Amino acid sequence: MSSIILTELDNFFAEKLLGAEASEETTLSLARLMAMSRQGHLCATLSDLSFPPPASLLEEGTHLFPTAPIVWDAERYYLQRNWVYETYLLQETKRLRAQPLPSWIVRSQWEGKLLDSALLPAQREAICSALSHSFSIICGGPGSGKTYTASHLVTLLAACKGRSLRVAIAAPTGKAAFHLHAAIQKRSPVGIDAEVTTLHRLLHLQPGEERLFSRRILDADLVLVDEASLIDISLMAHLFESIGEETLLVLIGDPNQLPPVTGGSLFCAMAELFGSFLERSLRVEAKEVGELISAVQEGNLPLFLSYPKLYPLEELPHQEIFFANDIPDPKVALDFYERHRFLSAVRQGPYGVDEINAFFWKKIIATRSAWAVPILATANDPWRGIYNGMNGVLVGKASESAVAWFPDLATGKLSPFSPPPPYELAFCLSVHKSQGCEYEEVIAFFPSGSEFFGKEGLYTAITRAKRSVQLFGEPEIFAEMLKKSARAISGFTDRFRRG
Repeated sequence: MSSIILTELDNFFAEKLLGAEASEETTLSLARLMAMSRQGHLCATLSDLSFPPPASLLEEGTHLFPTAPIVWDAERYYLQRNWVYETYLLQETKRLRAQPLPSWIVRSQWEGKLLDSALLPAQREAICSALSHSFSIICGGPGSGKTYTASHLVTLLAACKGRSLRVAIAAPTGKAAFHLHAAIQKRSPVGIDAEVTTLHRLLHLQPGEERLFSRRILDADLVLVDEASLIDISLMAHLFESIGEETLLVLIGDPNQLPPVTGGSLFCAMAELFGSFLERSLRVEAKEVGELISAVQEGNLPLFLSYPKLYPLEELPHQEIFFANDIPDPKVALDFYERHRFLSAVRQGPYGVDEINAFFWKKIIATRSAWAVPILATANDPWRGIYNGMNGVLVGKASESAVAWFPDLATGKLSPFSPPPPYELAFCLSVHKSQGCEYEEVIAFFPSGSEFFGKEGLYTAITRAKRSVQLFGEPEIFAEMLKKSARAISGFTDRFRRG
């Protein structure tokens, strides 16, 4: 677990809640619980808090809706809101795992076709699991064949349901959803009735909005959700309650990646309980990158430090940035930036995302009369086909207004947008925002402060690279990251097993 970082607000709200019972010990205990919740943890143990919260604020966790602000269960302490989320998601998970398969899934219609396929054994087992439970998970790293496996699953389900198979394909970002849909269209010979969208739009939610307990059931035979490791507990609970008796839910993701910024590491917990793992990576082309990934997963510091492209931050080489004297072809520019990318674990500081992007922008504006720079959409604009997290380029001249170019997620064709939608410069991306992307070459920075992201931060950055990755940071920073995990604490796994 990462260190607990207290703020003045944590202490302020702890004192307000405690009132006359506030003391140095009780304030510290409650402030630490609030800080851990703010950092994504759903609960804490007594060793995390140092002192137990006062009994007047406690209630034993025996039902979904407690009245006390703090809930106690099996030596874990929860803020009331976190208890409700975890308990409700636990109930919904048990419901879906125990729910009979939809009546339209007939084993005799898919079993022979699965045995005759050219799938690897692990892929075949993942499909068998998905066709045996109303809720299942397909896990694997980049290039392990998750989308390939999902496309075969869709083909087999279509054989059961026919061309009327209704599939909802979603992800936390539109880009990831359309990428999965394109892979299914390419590999599945059977036409399907597909809705492709962000998870928020599928559930008719605005970011930050909550409509739990509404039971608005999705009209789909199959709900397929990619990049599920990015889903926080609130969105996960909304998704699970929307799955009816005639619908399959399949989550796809990599549990070794960074967890969501807020709201727990529930996908990782579920993957440990009943995920099907595709271990073999078919994407990483460089053997040394594969060995580096293994070193991170094993926490093997000597092997990690032996990686030949590991450099101190002060030894940053000069990196040429693509631009031309005349306005470049936006497709050529985007293709380049989609092959090469800077990443940083932190936003602030001399090696943070903001400073690196500002440096390259100032350099280009000062030296070039025409340019094409990488940008990242920061808001959804479905009417124009732009979604948060999409990569594009901003093309312009010093004397003219710049025009943004973004690809159509279904066809890949570039279109101009003027005025540009909300965006941020993307010479350098945060490691968090790079999830779901892949590049030929990656240059990743890990300055002081990167320790907070643990080995998941290293794993996520390295696995964005297909061919080459350069890492810049100090050995002591890497050592701390390999010792820590960024996964948020919850009681989900233990409570599920307890029944």
